[in-house]
Amino acid sequence: DEFKEQFNQEFDDLETEVNKKIKKNEQFIDSLKSKAKDVAGNLKEDYNNQVKKLEEQNNQLKSEWKDFKYDTKENWVSFKEEFKHDMNSLEEALKNFGKDNKK
Repeated sequence: DEFKEQFNQEFDDLETEVNKKIKKNEQFIDSLKSKAKDVAGNLKEDYNNQVKKLEEQNNQLKSEWKDFKYDTKENWVSFKEEFKHDMNSLEEALKNFGKDNKK
């Protein structure tokens, strides 16, 4: 199947990008965790909960990517669009998290 070959190439290319983004997100989340000690009193629990939520989203994306199985062109196109949207949303949340919590 011609599209299957195209899918394999596209998947491999995108996988490199996805793995880089997930790793970058993990590093940023780790830096947020290390900054938690500087968060004062009542804000600390909220801060930690927000970081945990971001970490769970990143882990969810990692699992979805790893578990994806090609069956149809439509399935791949739909998955890819939704995955990119979710990844962009997470990256935006991480970017804004850093801005919202600066002293």
